[in-house]
Amino acid sequence: MHIFHKTALRLLVLTIAFFLAFPFMASAEGRVALLIGNSLYDRPEMSLRNPANDVTELDIALTELGFSVRKVQDADRTEMRAGLAWLAKAAKDTEMAMVFYAGHGVQVAGENYLVGRDLQSLSFDALERSSVTLSEIRKVLSESGTALGMIILDACRNNPLSDAGVGQTGLASVRGGAGLLVAYATDPGNVAYDGEGDNSAFTTGLLKNLASPHLDVRLMFGRVRQDVVRETSGRQIPWVEESVLGEHYLVSPPDSNQNSDEIVAWRDATDAGTRDALDQYLGDYPNGLFQAFATERIEQLSLDRDDGLTNVQATTQLASLDADDVRAALDLLGYVNQERGIEAQPEGLTDDIKRAFEVWRRAQLVPDTTDANMLLRDAARLSMFLAATTAQRIRTDTVIRSSIRKHLELASVDVAQIRKLALTSEEAKSFLPEVEADLDAIRQDYERVAQRLDASLTYYHKLVVSASKHFQSQIRPDLFWQNNGTSRSGLVEPSLFEDAAQFVRHVRSASSRAPGSYAWLTDFLEQG
Repeated sequence: MHIFHKTALRLLVLTIAFFLAFPFMASAEGRVALLIGNSLYDRPEMSLRNPANDVTELDIALTELGFSVRKVQDADRTEMRAGLAWLAKAAKDTEMAMVFYAGHGVQVAGENYLVGRDLQSLSFDALERSSVTLSEIRKVLSESGTALGMIILDACRNNPLSDAGVGQTGLASVRGGAGLLVAYATDPGNVAYDGEGDNSAFTTGLLKNLASPHLDVRLMFGRVRQDVVRETSGRQIPWVEESVLGEHYLVSPPDSNQNSDEIVAWRDATDAGTRDALDQYLGDYPNGLFQAFATERIEQLSLDRDDGLTNVQATTQLASLDADDVRAALDLLGYVNQERGIEAQPEGLTDDIKRAFEVWRRAQLVPDTTDANMLLRDAARLSMFLAATTAQRIRTDTVIRSSIRKHLELASVDVAQIRKLALTSEEAKSFLPEVEADLDAIRQDYERVAQRLDASLTYYHKLVVSASKHFQSQIRPDLFWQNNGTSRSGLVEPSLFEDAAQFVRHVRSASSRAPGSYAWLTDFLEQG
């Protein structure tokens, strides 16, 4: 780029700012990582191109993030276990401890085996002699006392073991213990790709997002998932199982004074369930995505008065329904919240739940003809509205993010050329601070959109999981525009119909996939 094209960079910044309707270094200590990359196997047909490259690149990236790293390449079982022994000592009471494995993995009877270099034959006995198990790794991390244990498995490649009937293709999902996150290159039972370049598709996504600032590790893996789904055209969908306590950042936590994304603010307001929280949301976002829903919930709260409510009818009507489904429906509709004292969520149809149902029933136009199944239909309908609204935000931000990414890549190349020119040209040197500032502004805009997309995808996923678990039998396309006597029936816009129907498909397909699958993400690829 010619040095006088600095004006183009500034115009680009202004153009991007036009699209942005909504407004995110501490040093790290006590971080350790064991990286195992098995590329060259004693059985030549099992050798892989990228695992050694993957751990080499991760070694550099993690060291820059303050990790003490031990790298093990083309290892047999003895060498892998020696690495685990090192980790058991190094990870004691640390901030973070990570195990990354790239190579062949196979599941047998629910256990995941990470295959060492020295596999001698395609048999279960040989597999046991040459592998370490995921259970062994989990045990080391759980006993270390680390605040966050991470197991990252880029080990779902197809291999002769599964082809020979020793175990199943891919890996089996497992629940992590408290403070443990397990990330898989692809969802349970599927195959990951070794990649056409120097790294696998999954590790490429990991390297790209590992050093993202202000990003909790769960959201960081969410971005990895987005990149892998896009790069593989939906053939590979990374998977995360976690029971992580609190938030954990690889690079600098966000400023606590920063404004929340609107979807985060809406989620927080509905989780609190109080009028003050909803008023705060409306004050911050008077014309927001969920303005009508917030107004309706405030109206619902005003109906909640102790004026002779009885639980007799509620007990009778709710008897045929699952208590968890009832609670989920009342929660989504805004009748269960901390203000009503149901925060602890005891099991069964408690008096508070029965009373909340009576409040909901009384809010209907013809309470005496309202039954408990209508509660689930009402919640299913609201799920569809919220999901369709969120989907439209996802589609918009996916397009914006893609556009900014392309401009960022081009601008980065141009600025790099100006930096090179600045070594010998005073004129170029004089322009350099300005164009670098413009490039930094583009990066910040990209990050704002990426964070907003993180929040939208997380919320949409929550709606899919909840609806598939609690309202799947009630969810159907025609429910979206049925008039049930509430103000929501007047909110339907033609543009929401397609996204509502898509949500129905996502909910229905969720039952055929492992719980919590992000397979629905592939439907947002076309704007990626």
